[in-house]
Amino acid sequence: MLKELPKTRLRPYQAEAVEWALNIALSDKGAVVCLPTGTGKTIIALSFIYQLADKLRGKILILEPTRFLVQQVAKRFSYEGFDVSYIHSGVSNRDWNRRVIVTTPESALSYISARHDIFKDTASQEFPITVIDECHHTVGQDPFAKVIKYLRNSIKLGLSALIPKNRESIISDNIGPISIWDFEDLEGKGYEKPYVIAEVYDSPLRDYELKIYKQLYYIWLKGYGFSYYASLAMTMLSRDGSDSLIDSSRKNNEFSAFIKSTVDISKIPSTPHKLSSLKNILEDHRDFEKAIVFVNRRINVDSIISNLKEYNPVPIIGGVKTSDPKAREKILRDAEKSNSKLIVATSAGDEGIDIPEIDLLIFWSQTASPTRLYQRLGRGLRPSSKVKYAIFIVTPETRDYDVLPEGLQSLAWEGIDCNGIFDETTPIWPGRSHQISEYINELAESIGVKAVNGKLIIEALSRSGFEPTYITWLRSMGKIKNKYRYRSHLNIKKIKGILRDGVKSGSVYFFYDILDLAEKLNNEIDRLERVNSLDYSDRKIDVRIMMKTDDRKYYSYSEHTKIMSKHPESFIEDEVFMPLNLKFKGIPKSKIIELGLKTLVIKPSSYVKALRPLSEKYPNALIKWGVRGVKVYINDKIKIAISAAYGPYRLRNQDQITAALQNTAALMKVSKHIYRILCH
Repeated sequence: MLKELPKTRLRPYQAEAVEWALNIALSDKGAVVCLPTGTGKTIIALSFIYQLADKLRGKILILEPTRFLVQQVAKRFSYEGFDVSYIHSGVSNRDWNRRVIVTTPESALSYISARHDIFKDTASQEFPITVIDECHHTVGQDPFAKVIKYLRNSIKLGLSALIPKNRESIISDNIGPISIWDFEDLEGKGYEKPYVIAEVYDSPLRDYELKIYKQLYYIWLKGYGFSYYASLAMTMLSRDGSDSLIDSSRKNNEFSAFIKSTVDISKIPSTPHKLSSLKNILEDHRDFEKAIVFVNRRINVDSIISNLKEYNPVPIIGGVKTSDPKAREKILRDAEKSNSKLIVATSAGDEGIDIPEIDLLIFWSQTASPTRLYQRLGRGLRPSSKVKYAIFIVTPETRDYDVLPEGLQSLAWEGIDCNGIFDETTPIWPGRSHQISEYINELAESIGVKAVNGKLIIEALSRSGFEPTYITWLRSMGKIKNKYRYRSHLNIKKIKGILRDGVKSGSVYFFYDILDLAEKLNNEIDRLERVNSLDYSDRKIDVRIMMKTDDRKYYSYSEHTKIMSKHPESFIEDEVFMPLNLKFKGIPKSKIIELGLKTLVIKPSSYVKALRPLSEKYPNALIKWGVRGVKVYINDKIKIAISAAYGPYRLRNQDQITAALQNTAALMKVSKHIYRILCH
């Protein structure tokens, strides 16, 4: 009999898979569960570990192929109460001492190979339980396979949505016996077969590209006249690839001059970084009938076609050559041929593509327009007997992620299965939101605290220096002289915008420190009483204190439990009067009125429970509120009114909303002198 997870109930097929895996793994040191995408393999891993965690000492290692999945899976384990740390190349504070370590195979290999001898098998003692997600990569010289060689006696659980026939024997040797559940096996066991499944493939920038991206990021953040060009170059590099940046540098305009003056074009790889991920997708889904790749630029079409000739690719692009109806009809006939396995279409040329055989849609270039997304999807996502896949290639920790959450939510609303990517407990973090979360962690660690004052974050970022190439560019364009004294601080408005995005995504939390506020109030009261003692008139003194970004303390979501235990006075589970100037975005007003969510006197945790029906249906909808006029009466002549703003938060981030409401309750009881609370 399986022990139930603290917060999640297994579906029948998940329980079946866990029981099979436990029986096999305990005797053979490993088992492989193969289930379709979106069936909740993370839940299976959670339950598998939960059954063994009390029986085996040591740490638990979970290997995920992408940084995106590392963060998502770590969040899910944390939600179930595990002591978890996530580690990848983009994380500076790497904690290998937690009970559960979620990491990429590259980071795991670096750590294990530096501490263990591959022939002595001591790594299995440190990690007696190992989960290998997407274990079909555990072959050859792949980092997955190299890590597993160190963990021969670790109890292993392999997970995959598909295992190619030619890899089965190798994977079985490296991990253990394989059991496959297909869609038919899951009928009547709590799983409804989707007609389209969404997936995300990570495609990180290479070292020099990452250096360029950071350089452009600081230029953009400083907000000078060429900030627009830096922004455009960042988008082009992360979304489209290096070939697009090189192509733009060859033109004769101001943008090309900016690129050449800022970047050493000769060092940029000519093939785009997303090409390797595209090859992996086509290999992983090798049974596809016909695939279509959506790109934004013609140069991407050329790069893909020249490197994937074995699929007989057909380009469909916009422009004069394809505007002729006969020419376009010929191109579409070529695309429909059975030996043409791959179609590459630009955003200007993909109108009118209607080929029912397409069962693999790949989005190379993300689109910020949901309407555009629907237009693209509509050509390949009609229901059929065969499950189709919509796959996004995204560049982690860049703005390429910024448009992904809304796009995925749009897919979910259209009935497309996104369960393999996110669930109600796991926020999707845009690239720069993750960056600011990591930066806050680093800054907090450097000064020995867990939460950092907003003013300090802004000041620390604003003191960052210029990149030398940017100064060279300004001088080359005659925009500054050698003696010109230019500001060395970043654009404050943009920094606040990034903090706001971090809060909105759920990667960054903030609260108003009640002890700091009490001290601020005491100082203000002393000042006002001195003023009042010198004023012999009967006039009344009203003072308004508006809590702003500078007054907040920001921290990474991963530090939330520690923050609440360290600042209990700032998080009170007490009744809060609604409305607090509550505002929702992305939810029909009728739904809010129907649930009566604006006229309650209720405790924070109970209010979040009341929100749950909406958070399940509209997880990416936003909520924000304000506290206006928390009045502190000093005497019959002096009155202080405190106001503060919270949010916006996504409804899916329920822990974050609960904490913010608890902080609101604490703020409203900041002084025993409060006479009444007025919320407009």
